[in-house]
Amino acid sequence: MPEVKKIPLFPLHLFLLPGERSELHIFEERYKELVRHCVSEDEVFGIACNARENWKNFGSLVRISSILKHYEQGEMDVEIECIGLFRLKKFFYTVDERLWPGGYVEDWSNPLLPESEQLESVPHGSADSTDIYDLNLSLSDKLRLASIIDGSAQSEFVASRKRLLELLEEQEEACFNELIYLN
Repeated sequence: MPEVKKIPLFPLHLFLLPGERSELHIFEERYKELVRHCVSEDEVFGIACNARENWKNFGSLVRISSILKHYEQGEMDVEIECIGLFRLKKFFYTVDERLWPGGYVEDWSNPLLPESEQLESVPHGSADSTDIYDLNLSLSDKLRLASIIDGSAQSEFVASRKRLLELLEEQEEACFNELIYLN
């Protein structure tokens, strides 16, 4: 049985896979406080994906890689990196008398998505996590991939998305070649 732990949460329409990075503009006071806390305590927080298609309550465990910019009013731009996935078990609008939300989560892992620290050791060109990031998957596809726990089924899913991308590129190239006229 996976361990359930209590973590700070930031609900967003965002789902990152391990190793992916994103930038956030932090402007609400509760999330400015959350970022300051996580930076000073070297803690992680969760992005609770609030997309309608996230019926399994997946989220991304992230750490703040860097604070990119501070604004006069206290707003900031930060870069985050996903270091793991979780399933949200219970959500709280405030946690431990803090302004920010939190919740109980359990770690979620699957065979194709290693932790971000292991990504450098994965050989490029095989149907593994390095290919996933080249595919530029949609939010729905990322959630679907995270829900597949069978390694061969995940590989098939990635291969099908890779083939779709190749077909789209071929089609785009064919259209481009037909529209160019040399004088």
